[in-house]
Amino acid sequence: MSGKKKCFLTVMLVVGMESLLSGCGTGTSVNDTVAQTNDSLTIYVLDIDQSLFVDPPVAEYKKRYPDVEVEIKTIPAEDLENQQKQIAAELMAGDGADLYVDARSLIDDLYKAQKTGALEDLMPWFSQMEGFSEEDYVDGTFDLYEHTDACYVFPLDFTGNMVAVRKNMEEELGIDVNTWNDSSDMLDAIELFYGKYPEEQPFLKMEPYRLLFAGYGYDISDGMKNAEILNSSVFQRDMEYYKKQAYPEGTYVGEQSWEAYEAEFEKLLHEQKPYLGKFLYDDLRYYIKMGGEEKADLGMIYGADGTGIAYPFRNYAISSGSQNKRNAFQLLQIIIEMETDNPQLSAPHTNKQITQEFLRQQKDKWMKDEVVIDGEIYAGLTEKTFSKLEEMYMEFFTVTAMQPYPDGMKYMEPFFTNEGSYEACIEELRNYLELYYSE
Repeated sequence: MSGKKKCFLTVMLVVGMESLLSGCGTGTSVNDTVAQTNDSLTIYVLDIDQSLFVDPPVAEYKKRYPDVEVEIKTIPAEDLENQQKQIAAELMAGDGADLYVDARSLIDDLYKAQKTGALEDLMPWFSQMEGFSEEDYVDGTFDLYEHTDACYVFPLDFTGNMVAVRKNMEEELGIDVNTWNDSSDMLDAIELFYGKYPEEQPFLKMEPYRLLFAGYGYDISDGMKNAEILNSSVFQRDMEYYKKQAYPEGTYVGEQSWEAYEAEFEKLLHEQKPYLGKFLYDDLRYYIKMGGEEKADLGMIYGADGTGIAYPFRNYAISSGSQNKRNAFQLLQIIIEMETDNPQLSAPHTNKQITQEFLRQQKDKWMKDEVVIDGEIYAGLTEKTFSKLEEMYMEFFTVTAMQPYPDGMKYMEPFFTNEGSYEACIEELRNYLELYYSE
């Protein structure tokens, strides 16, 4: 590791340690002050994530801190709904894990968890990192669930929402993805597509477009102000076009095998059906297979404020009731450190320095005259594409909380399945929001 990276990632845990060990919730803290022993470390992680995301840093942690007893509790993904109830009960009682890996999956309502003080404010810990600055991170990194100076959930990396729009379809519909700057542009393009191809689908079945609350001015900490989104015509268009894509006959069509997904993409690839384009999610292989710069244009998925929407991937939280907060943060430090030196990054990171390395790796891989994908030779990408990607990742993407309300969208299901009117479902959703914020 370079000296610069070591300097950036060194945690100065001696200064102000006593002030770091108290709970810092925005509501009533589960434990205002928790005595610290730091003699053990308990980690909760989904079984499908453990070998890739937890085992390597834990092995390094044990080398550095051999006296700490480490316990990894794997949560079976197949039983996640039941496990979430148990995890929530433990967390609110001040028990459970010290560190939650992929907290968004393990804790069914992260906003309520941090609002009631069950999660540790991580900013005092980050502030002890030599050279730490929020400006070195993508917008939204430390503000997923609140408009305060606190940070209860730390997203390590994210998925940049991008779309590859076929140039022949742009010409046919009279659109230009390079001029898009807000969420209405995509809806306009979908409307034009259906006007020309009313029986076709603009995107693959497993990838229907919708932004829900995230694209239309939502912030979970704004309370019932978010209900104003339900009154907007753009939200209604979002719901109507999602229904048309995902429930064309009142039945959900997005459940497919991987083989069916690939077969559908082949139809897009060979222009056997008039698709508008393909969502990429940081994977440039599909863009290259579609013809890359010659046959498709790259665009971002915009929110209402004109920023690019990016969804957090891996995220971490520490319990405010933990007696081992220092240990938990030291493991998080090692995770960040190992990602900084990762020779094969699979996603952009909230830390811009690591994202620069991700883009460099992508450039080394794809910026060639010819590249090979699945045994086939394709034209590679040029500096034109990577200049655009750097602008997206470094300037325009904002990390946005996913699944803002645990049960919210189930109230729209009758509209999607033709069993209820849009107005009736919106009213039910509004009632749900009132109950959610009153509890």
